[in-house]
Amino acid sequence: MINWAGSQHALSEGFKTAGVYEAAFDASRIVIRVASTNLLLDFEMTKKMLLVK
Repeated sequence: MINWAGSQHALSEGFKTAGVYEAAFDASRIVIRVASTNLLLDFEMTKKMLLVK
């Protein structure tokens, strides 16, 4: 399981520079709201994707 707390800030800063004004994280999904289109992109992540070796 990834500990998002350590990387959330860096990810949020990266999203801001990419025009994303809102990002929410938890262990199973990443929700990104894009400012330019106001579209909500919801990426469901599997355990396989979350595992980092």
